[in-house]
Amino acid sequence: MRGVICVEIECPNPTRFVNVCAQSGIEFWRLKRISQNAVTAYMHIGGYRRLRGLAENAGFMVRQIKKTGVPFFLRKIRRRYALLFGMVLCLLAVHTMSLFIWEMRVHGNESISARLILDTLEELGVSPGSFGPAIDTAMVQNDVIIRIPELSWVAVNIHGSRVRVVVRERIPKPDIIDETRPVMIYAGKPGEIVRVSVLEGRQVIAVGDVVEQGDIIVTGLMDSLAYGGRAVHAIAAAYARTWYEKSAKMPLEAVIKEHTGNTHTRRTVVIMGRRINLFFNSRISMANYDRITSEGYLRLPTGNRLPVSMIRNEYVEYIPQISALSVSDAERILQESLLNALLEEIGDGEIVSSQFVTTVENGVITVTLTAECIEQIAVARNFTEEEWYDAQMMPGLVEGG
Repeated sequence: MRGVICVEIECPNPTRFVNVCAQSGIEFWRLKRISQNAVTAYMHIGGYRRLRGLAENAGFMVRQIKKTGVPFFLRKIRRRYALLFGMVLCLLAVHTMSLFIWEMRVHGNESISARLILDTLEELGVSPGSFGPAIDTAMVQNDVIIRIPELSWVAVNIHGSRVRVVVRERIPKPDIIDETRPVMIYAGKPGEIVRVSVLEGRQVIAVGDVVEQGDIIVTGLMDSLAYGGRAVHAIAAAYARTWYEKSAKMPLEAVIKEHTGNTHTRRTVVIMGRRINLFFNSRISMANYDRITSEGYLRLPTGNRLPVSMIRNEYVEYIPQISALSVSDAERILQESLLNALLEEIGDGEIVSSQFVTTVENGVITVTLTAECIEQIAVARNFTEEEWYDAQMMPGLVEGG
C-alpha cells in the first residue's frame, strides 16, 4: 500500500550506507551485497527520497532498480479514468454487498433439524439477502426460543456477510413419579397371565388367569381405609400370553415406469433469495414425467458460499406399464410387512409362534398372520372417584377384590 523500491548503493565502504540510514531513521530490509563496493536493499518511497538527499554528502550513489506497490500502480493509470471509476465502483460494490447476508450456518443442533431453525429465522427476517445492520440479534434470539421450545439457548452472530447460529437444545425433564399418590395397575390388553412381578401393592390376579382389557392386576389398596388401612402407589410388571390376527392385501399387477429417454431441463438462478427463471414457457408437454431437482452454489476460491445458486429441474418422461407380480414375491412382501407391524406393536415382547394363511381372489392376494406372543401388559392409572369412595366407605368390596 505504501510502495516499495529496490535500490542499489555504490559506496567504497557499504557500512557507511548502513550508518547513514541508522542516523537518519530510514527503514530498509533485505540488504544484500552484490559486489565489493555495492549492495541492494528495499525501502519505502519516503525513505528513498530522504536517502537521495543524503547520498551526495555521504559519498555514495543511489540507483533505483525496481519499484512496486499501489502508488506506482495508481500513477500508471492516473489518466485512465474509466478504469479508476471501475475500481471505485468495485470497492463500493464490495462494501455494499458485505452489508447483506450471504451465508448462514447452524451449529450445536442434534435432534432438531437445521432446516427448521433456518426456516424460523427466515420468518423473522434473517435469511440470505437480508440487510445485516438492520437485524436486532437480541430480539431474533428471543423469538427463536419462543417459536422452537425445544431450544434452551440461541446465539445469532453476524460476521460481515456470514451468520453463525449457535444453539443448545433443551434437556427434557424426566418423568417424576409421585409415589405418594395411590395408583392401580390394570391390564392394557387382554391375555393370559404368565408372570407378575410386584414391587408395591397387592396382587389380585393369579398366574394362569385370563384378563380383559381394563381388569385390575395389582391394587394400591393394602386394606380398608375405613379400618385404618392405607393406599399406596402400586408398582408392578405383568407378562401375559396374547394372540393377534392381522391381514394385509395387495394386487398382483403393479404399474411400473418405463422411461422413454425424452427429457426437458429448466434452470432458475437464485440471487440473495430472489428467483430469476431462465425460461419463458412454464408448461410441460409431457403427460407422465419424473422431476429431478438439483441445486448448486457459487463459491469463492476460499470455499465461502456466495448467495448465488442455480436450480436445475430435469423432467424425465415415462410411460406407465402394467407388470405382473408373482404370488411368491407378493406373499413374501406382505409377510415381512405384517411381522414388522406386529413387532412394532408388541415392543419388547416376543413372538412365541406364528402362522401365515395366503389366499388369492380376483387378482388380489391376501395374507393373514396368526401369532401368539408374550408381552408386558401392565399399565398404571390413578384411582377413580368410585374406587376411592369404596375404599373409604365399603371395606367389604376391598377385601373381596
